Amino acid sequence: MEVAHLIDSISPEAGGPPRVMLNLAAAQVRLGIGVQVVTRKDAQTDTWWSQWCERTPALSSIPLRALDCSWYATGARARAVRALGDRANVLHVHGIWKALAWQTLANRSRFGAAVLLAPHGMLSPWSLNHHRLKKSVALRLGWRRMLTSADAFHAVSAGEEVEIAAAVPGSQIAVLPNGVAPVDDAAAVPAQSQRANVGPPSSRYVLFLARLHVMKGPDLLLEAFARLIRQLTDEPDLTLVMAGPDYGMRRALESQARRLRMADRVRFLGAVFGREKWDLIRGAALCCQPSRYEAFSLSLLESLEAGVPVVTTPEANVPDVALANAGIVCQGEPEELAQAMLHLLTHPQLRVEMGQRGRAMVYTKYTWSKIAKDSAAVYEALWRRAGEHRGARASG
Repeated sequence: MEVAHLIDSISPEAGGPPRVMLNLAAAQVRLGIGVQVVTRKDAQTDTWWSQWCERTPALSSIPLRALDCSWYATGARARAVRALGDRANVLHVHGIWKALAWQTLANRSRFGAAVLLAPHGMLSPWSLNHHRLKKSVALRLGWRRMLTSADAFHAVSAGEEVEIAAAVPGSQIAVLPNGVAPVDDAAAVPAQSQRANVGPPSSRYVLFLARLHVMKGPDLLLEAFARLIRQLTDEPDLTLVMAGPDYGMRRALESQARRLRMADRVRFLGAVFGREKWDLIRGAALCCQPSRYEAFSLSLLESLEAGVPVVTTPEANVPDVALANAGIVCQGEPEELAQAMLHLLTHPQLRVEMGQRGRAMVYTKYTWSKIAKDSAAVYEALWRRAGEHRGARASG
């Protein structure tokens, strides 16, 4: 089986999609699947690839191809995608609205490979309503028709499966969740931070580990944390650590912290990777991510893997938090979030027990090795079905 993963960017700060795709690709290589990665050519692509390979050595054996995605290279890019589709069995496309996804779907009838499209939450009602006018125009101008040309969709959760089915009726959908690598292996990798001597705070802290974007709810957490510290008067040193790249909210969040008179209680670290990230997770009293929407939160999964209980919302699409009793799922209202955090912070044994249950659940259901095996079965089924379609077209 030969698979090509296509994604617009492999920047470490691009959020979950590149992390999911590259960890899945690495696990697939370990299974003996032939894998290559195709991305948009960027001045930093080689640097980013080196960083990923350092953190996940199995990626070093995967060929990387960077395509020019400028408008004047459309013809050359189309030829490259068609050639790729003639050599591979499956083109696994991550994300939509970008040049590589468009090029693949537009040329679907001109190559033999099956196309598996992973929207990574981009077809959810929340996402479609964000920059709604631009996306509505794109759908009318051809994206809606293009989406139907995919052989199947890759949903990362049962919730996203429902959203894709509503957005593209009649589509084939395979659920392949996000996963984790063994935390001890990941912790052994050198940190990629450019900052010096930035480690976990010395005091107890609540951790927010996500990009600073309205979708992730950092503003809700700030308000909830302000209410929490007014009630938790016996912990004057409790802090909130917000670790993640700025997607346009940091200045407003800093201003909000000042208005709430807790600027000295909040630390903004920016993006964290490698050992620095895992040290932050494992040192946290709890992880809180009050998402307004997630296809399936990867950072919450990593917190559970590290044995740290979580507080989150139903919209984060990790129902196993509640099912495994590994944290608290509540509505994204500041008072409910504050009460959930207060309950965990004042019950240390409960946090330990939840952490143990969360880690056991993750290692049972969400390792990349298991997900890679499941993906291989999905690819085989897609390739067989695509072969039947090829045979029908040839005989017709």
